[in-house]
Amino acid sequence: GETVYRYVEFAQEMRERGYGPIYLLDHRGQGFSERAIPEKPQAIHVKKFDSYVDDLVRFIEGPVGVDLKSKGIKQKPLMIAHSMGGPIAELALRRRPELVERVAYITPMFHVNMGPKLARWDNKPVRIVSELLCFAGCGTKTVGRKPGEPRGKMVSHDLQRLEAADQLEVEKGIQTPQASLSWVKESLRGTEKLREQGPKAKTSSVIFQAEGELLVSNPALYEYACQADQCTLAELPGGHSLHQEGDDIRLVL
Repeated sequence: GETVYRYVEFAQEMRERGYGPIYLLDHRGQGFSERAIPEKPQAIHVKKFDSYVDDLVRFIEGPVGVDLKSKGIKQKPLMIAHSMGGPIAELALRRRPELVERVAYITPMFHVNMGPKLARWDNKPVRIVSELLCFAGCGTKTVGRKPGEPRGKMVSHDLQRLEAADQLEVEKGIQTPQASLSWVKESLRGTEKLREQGPKAKTSSVIFQAEGELLVSNPALYEYACQADQCTLAELPGGHSLHQEGDDIRLVL
């Protein structure tokens, strides 16, 4: 449920390094994008994970492509995808390998970390339970943090940076700390599709995984990097949101 405010500082630093123009996308149901459940503006929701993939392809081929052309830029864009953006970008690149020049994945959600017991079953028990609940009409029921509740060190050790972004989202009224059961089901389906669909995207890529990762399965990232063409894997100290870690970690990115 992260918004573009989580990436503004990172984007500004990329500009300072000579990259640009830079485009930030709020996925449907997040940030400034329209809410799928109007009566629950603090919850992300999607009926089909492929909707995210469709949106990304249209965004790059449409507004981004048009703007680059108007600026006389012929080079294909570079893409950075974090967390849930990882499987969205990967599935988009399997569909359109030429969509971007290169992609950098920051702790991509290629496989959700639910602990060793559920991992043995490929997380299918959770997906099946969520499917049954959705079938029973509970698809718009939500899970997650309470509005305004901090995320803590689960994602970053720089609590000041996290709190500043949290506050901005609260002030703008765009914080989405909760997710619908339909989103849970579809996000797990999306990660399953990555493993079942094959082959990997042929776009040149680099994966940054976090040493202190709690949300994503690092072994799954290692497996992907071994099987994919033109893919480099780098591990950094820190938590899931490496782009919001302390400067000693972030400046490596």
